[in-house]
Amino acid sequence: MKAVLAKVLSQYYTIQQATLPYLDDIFVNEDVASAEQVERHLYQFGLECKPAERLASGGCVGGAGEVALETWQLSR
Repeated sequence: MKAVLAKVLSQYYTIQQATLPYLDDIFVNEDVASAEQVERHLYQFGLECKPAERLASGGCVGGAGEVALETWQLSR
């Protein structure tokens, strides 16, 4: 699944630059692309994710403009 996600995220340069996949999360830098844009992009390729969750300030990824999308799976 990791290879599939990497391929999907790399299909659009802005999405690729805005995202950082990590285990079962995708960190999104909303200064580059919104979480909603990333969700729509994943959906176009048959993937879906849980709703975005805001990261607490001072988290390990840091930045007030970042969110996490959790766990993706093939949509049916």
